[in-house]
Amino acid sequence: MPEHSERLDKIATALARVQERLDPVRTDETGLIDDGISERSYRYASLTSVWQAVRPLLALHGLSVVQTCEAGASDELRLTTTLLHTSGQWIGGTTAIPLPARTPQGYGSALTYARRYGLAAMVGLSVDQDDDGAQASRNEPTPGDGAATVDRTGTPPAADARWWKVPCDEATAADWEPFMVAYANATRVPSVDREDVCRDFGIEDGGLVDHFGSTPLGEIVARGRARHGRRSRPSAPTPRDGTVPEPRAA
Repeated sequence: MPEHSERLDKIATALARVQERLDPVRTDETGLIDDGISERSYRYASLTSVWQAVRPLLALHGLSVVQTCEAGASDELRLTTTLLHTSGQWIGGTTAIPLPARTPQGYGSALTYARRYGLAAMVGLSVDQDDDGAQASRNEPTPGDGAATVDRTGTPPAADARWWKVPCDEATAADWEPFMVAYANATRVPSVDREDVCRDFGIEDGGLVDHFGSTPLGEIVARGRARHGRRSRPSAPTPRDGTVPEPRAA
């Protein structure tokens, strides 16, 4: 719940003056949501652009912002944003953001996301044509708001992409099936099995689960795509054994 100092008269007056002159910040970055089956691009305002929009007005009226992290559940990051006034009055609030992956990169991504939206919400800043919320609220991409969707399989995106965040060492057969489809699409081949994935990462003795441990299946797909590069799908896919399929009869 929001917290604040005992008195708010001075900070409220200063914030009202800031909001009187605060214009919506325009989106300046393009992101990509990719589940191995389809891609969706979206526009968002970067943390830098949000700060540039509010810092001069905050400083002019004796306001500053402090953002700190605190411990949360294993799959979330909690960020507290506090608006301070030179009088000593303050207003604070904490938000919890799901982690896209339990890795340093995952924490960094969630932290940047939380800082942007925590700062904007605290001062009442709106973002022009921003749809970055799609990334935090779902794993599978959904078309709309001018987003561009690229379908690499000729079929609609999977309706249930919960497997994307399942740790490798907790995956069931129901998780491995869509994983293999997504991994094949991501690496531009007709199909894959566990041996193929192991071969891609140089894993010996088929120890796929031992190698990746708690790494989410979706992150493995992303790593596989990075290894193979974002090259165009060939007109006639070449099997992993290196053989070239015979041309079809006319």
